[in-house]
Formats: sequence, structure tokens, C-alpha cells
Amino acid sequence: MASGIYYKLIVEGFGVLKPLCAVAFFVDIRGRDRFEIGLRNLALDHYGIDSLNELSLLDLETFTRSEFISAISNLQSFMVVCLEGRGRMWPNRCGIETVRPWQMHRSRPILGSVTSFDRIEHDPRPISHDLKRVYTGFVDPLRSVYIWFKLLDKWDVTKSSRQHNVNYEFLVAQFRAGYLTGEVNTSVIVDRESAMGWVQAEDATWTDLQHQRADNIRAKGKNVPLESDSRLARAPQPAIGFWLFPIEVLGEVPGPGASEDCGDWPYKRVINMAAYSPQLCLSDLH
Repeated sequence: MASGIYYKLIVEGFGVLKPLCAVAFFVDIRGRDRFEIGLRNLALDHYGIDSLNELSLLDLETFTRSEFISAISNLQSFMVVCLEGRGRMWPNRCGIETVRPWQMHRSRPILGSVTSFDRIEHDPRPISHDLKRVYTGFVDPLRSVYIWFKLLDKWDVTKSSRQHNVNYEFLVAQFRAGYLTGEVNTSVIVDRESAMGWVQAEDATWTDLQHQRADNIRAKGKNVPLESDSRLARAPQPAIGFWLFPIEVLGEVPGPGASEDCGDWPYKRVINMAAYSPQLCLSDLH
């Protein structure tokens, strides 16, 4: 079991991660790195990657540009991030045509705000059923991978950062309480007590939604509640943290000849990941 600390460059809501703020973050880390370890691991969602795509290195001072390139070249691990409010609780199709309505994927990890974690090589919970239908986000993460590789080419750090030196992974977690629930942010999860409160609030919302849509659910030949006591007893226990998959779980990574047009990538993709056993990174809650 390995442990670590992660830094998130994640955009909440409709905000935008400003490119110069990202550059300042990288440069500041190098300035405070008295042991000269460097930034080893970086996790970005599609907002962060798209924002960096707007960055012009020619607009930076020579020192800042050099520090930024050095920081990126030092990476050993890069994670494409899927943080979604949808993915655990699907009270309807939510615009995701490949999703069967009225499901609760209890195995999907819930991201809190504690930055230290323990890494378990294989998630030991009974997760095989949920892995058959993993929601990968509104934007196809393969597009984000492609844009990142194009950025490495543009920044001229391809040789040091795109080949065998860097481990590419896909990070999956629940970020908000879910669709139709008031979008409660998981940043309230700071310890075991707040984690339990968040999960109880999600369960209460799930129960209320089933009662509100009881006629519709029964019309589809299902019972209310959808989960029996015996099924709940067998369900995966909540995990506060995130999953890490090898990047290959997303399919073939787009090559240089692929189009950058967002329209070429499918939206709201659901992937069968049952062939993979994700690492489970558990937040260090007290």
C-alpha cells in the first residue's frame, strides 16, 4: 500500500482555470522545492487541459517559461480526471443514451477534500457489476489525452514527457451529490463524520427520488425501493477517494492525425471497464 499527496487543478462549476494561474502554480512549486524533487504527479480534467491549450509560452518571461517547461518535463505521472455529479446516482437517463435509468452505482469513489491518501493496488470491494457501465464524463477523456499530447509537442517537451518516462492514468471519482440533488460539493468531506453525513444525505435523496417517481418506476416493471435489504447488504461500502485506471481503459489513444474538433469525440461516453481492476486511492480520513 503506497501513500501520497495530490494537488488538484480542477475547475468547479462554470469557472475557468486561467492559464497564467497554472503557470504560477508550477513555478511556485519549483521555487519552494528546496530538495529539488520537482512536480512528479499531475491530475487535470478537461477544463484544465483546455485552459492550458490557450497558453502562449512566447508571452511569458524567459525565466518563467524555462521554469514551466522544466516542471512539465519532470512529470512521472499524468492523470486525466473525470469528476462528475453523475455516475453514482442515475434517476433517469440524464441525457446519457447508453445508461439504463434508475441505477445507483455505489462502488464509484467519492472525492473529498483531504489531500493525503493510501493507494491500494486493487479495489477489494465487489465492484464488477458497476465496472460494466462507467460514466467517463460529459467530454470524452480521449479528447483530453489528445489535446495534452498536442500541448507537449507545442511546448517541445515531447521527448522527455510522452514516451516511457511518464505513466498515464485515468482518474475517476464523484465530485458532487448528483443530478437533481442541488449539486452539493464533496469539499464538505474532511473527516469520517462528514463523509458519513454526505453518504446519508445522498441515500436520503435517492430514496426521495424513488418515491417521487414511484409510478414511473413501477410502470417499467420495477419495485420501489429498487434495492432490497439483501441487495444493500451485499453492496459495496462507500469509498472516499478515487479510482485509477490505466489510460488504455479508454481505448486507442488518438494519434497526431486525429482532429482537434470537439465534435469528433463522443459526449457522455459509458465504457465497460470490467476487464480492468482499478487501483483504489483512499483519502486519509480521521
